[in-house]
Amino acid sequence: MLDGKLRIAPTCYHMLHQVPVRAAHEMNFFYDEGLKTADGSLAYELLTDSMVPFGLEKLGISQAMKEKSVDIALDVQSRTIFYQRARGADLYIIAGWRNQHTNVWVGPPHIKSLQDLKGKRVGISDFNSIRHWAIQIQLVKAGLNLEKDVEWVRLGVNSQLHKDAIRAGRVECAPVPPWYAEDLIAEGCNVLVSPADQCAIWKRCRFLSTVERAVSKICSKKKRSSASLTMTSRQSRTWSRRIWSTRRLKNCARAKSSTKNFSA
Repeated sequence: MLDGKLRIAPTCYHMLHQVPVRAAHEMNFFYDEGLKTADGSLAYELLTDSMVPFGLEKLGISQAMKEKSVDIALDVQSRTIFYQRARGADLYIIAGWRNQHTNVWVGPPHIKSLQDLKGKRVGISDFNSIRHWAIQIQLVKAGLNLEKDVEWVRLGVNSQLHKDAIRAGRVECAPVPPWYAEDLIAEGCNVLVSPADQCAIWKRCRFLSTVERAVSKICSKKKRSSASLTMTSRQSRTWSRRIWSTRRLKNCARAKSSTKNFSA
């Protein structure tokens, strides 16, 4: 805290990770939950700059929070917290939500299975991202060596770029939403794996991988502030999802019909 204010900052550069707290701020959710000073001013500060370069949070998030006097870090991966705590860092998971992993991994017509990716190029949104993590698990289960058997290609976070890369032959596998996968299947491409359809162990991993969105060094002085932030984030997340659901209603309908085909 600085000047008695709870400091909240994003871990990486992804702007969508700031949507819930920004929405909460604009709708006065934080204020209504008690994040205010005795004179009625705001008792929190929202920072915009990312604390660490993307992919390096596992090593640097604890030190970054200390140097920048940040109390709550947004969108931290669960494995980061476990790794840091195992090395003595005073970090805690205080809130999170489930990553539903709606993306499916698609390959061109000549790639029939994950085993066929040996010696091939695999597209990801970014290194050490959730998608990168997800496909690593599946490739290891398929018997591939992550360092020797595949070449990783960073495509960016836009799913259209992934779809175009598969069509253009830049990669032999990439994650796409179900509605894009439907289009690619019609062109002869194959769904190689759908993380959402994996075993119960994977589904628990999915839950853990997103019970991580806020971390903080919590002491008795901050418990009330942390509880208020948790409740507020939950309200804001629900509101944000309603807005996104309205905008993506058509795509969600297509995804539902497509998922049936993937599970068959």
